[in-house]
Amino acid sequence: MNKDILKSAISCIKASGEFKKKVSRLMMEKSFPKTAVRKHYKRLIAVAVSFVLIVGIVGAFIRYGSNLQSKSIGDGGIPANEFGRKGGAVFVDDERVCEMFLSSGRMYYTDHKDTLYRYDNSSGKGEVVSKIEIRNGSQVFEDKGYIYYGNDSAIFRRSLDGGASVQLVTGKNIGVDKVSIGAVGGSRLVYCIAYKDANGRGFSEFEYRMYDLVTSKDIVLFKRSVDMWHFLDADGNIVIADTNLQDDSGLYVIDLATGIKKKLLSLRVHEGYIINGKFYYTSHAEKDLRSIDLNGDVPEEIPLPEMGQENFFVDRITGFGDFLYVAAYSDGENRIIRVDLKTRKTTVLADGFGGVWRLCSDGKTLYAYDTKSPADRKGNITAIPLDLIWVN
Repeated sequence: MNKDILKSAISCIKASGEFKKKVSRLMMEKSFPKTAVRKHYKRLIAVAVSFVLIVGIVGAFIRYGSNLQSKSIGDGGIPANEFGRKGGAVFVDDERVCEMFLSSGRMYYTDHKDTLYRYDNSSGKGEVVSKIEIRNGSQVFEDKGYIYYGNDSAIFRRSLDGGASVQLVTGKNIGVDKVSIGAVGGSRLVYCIAYKDANGRGFSEFEYRMYDLVTSKDIVLFKRSVDMWHFLDADGNIVIADTNLQDDSGLYVIDLATGIKKKLLSLRVHEGYIINGKFYYTSHAEKDLRSIDLNGDVPEEIPLPEMGQENFFVDRITGFGDFLYVAAYSDGENRIIRVDLKTRKTTVLADGFGGVWRLCSDGKTLYAYDTKSPADRKGNITAIPLDLIWVN
């Protein structure tokens, strides 16, 4: 059942009289001569059509909860393997998903309180792994089977295989900003210390530090100042950050091995992903998908389906291997799109999503978390098996 039919059926429930007249008129014009005998059956035809549509809606709601059915459609309308949405994790106290990440082929997520879950693909539900010492709504990073997180007074490491957490750093008003995975010499953890203003009412200065997960060495990355750095992604020694500096702002690339930073764009960027030596991003000013080489070459626009729509914008970006996965919004819904970075071919994997908050993939499965509206207390986790997606 496609989106247009569902919308028409919903309108039927709200204003059945008008809908019946419309459907009856269309059917009579396209399928029957306009004779008195045919017109006599308009009412019966309209009632039958309405009944079929309403039954379809009930079936869709039973199967997918309160979400409309999704379907993948190949690039340019080429048929692809159909994918119906499944999942919908059950959360304690109706808490929304905060962070999602993959480790050893399993997907984990946290709520906005203090609980870590493991997602079960077969049941579409989350299994509680443990409680963690984390500040509500804080970030969690995974590296080689360990997770890193903070709670204002300490930063912890915990194995996903079980066992107690280990306290790495202590302080006041501290929080993890990014973990650089696969860095030369070992992974590094970037964190921030926030300092309150003279009145003690808010934070006005920030110091950014780097903790070496191999040597336990803790050094200053950016000394205390009013500068604010929002770290978007990391790849080895390279970190990409959106900045609001005292005398500048924009997108920067930082080499953690040397501490050298370089400005890539004057644009403020809120979402992006590093893959194959390029940074793919979107911004409030430029709502489409773009890429820039880490050396700072001219940005390139990446064509996506529906990008010509007036209300189009890219919501979330992730990737794996030679593929980029994008949640792009247009015409009242988000679509999950796969971009082949070698050929630039795009495929819509699934549609019918609300606001997409998280995307992650290990190349075998793509996970998306969405809510119908920003105010919703509960959303849906959707698992898309990528090995079943094909295009003729």
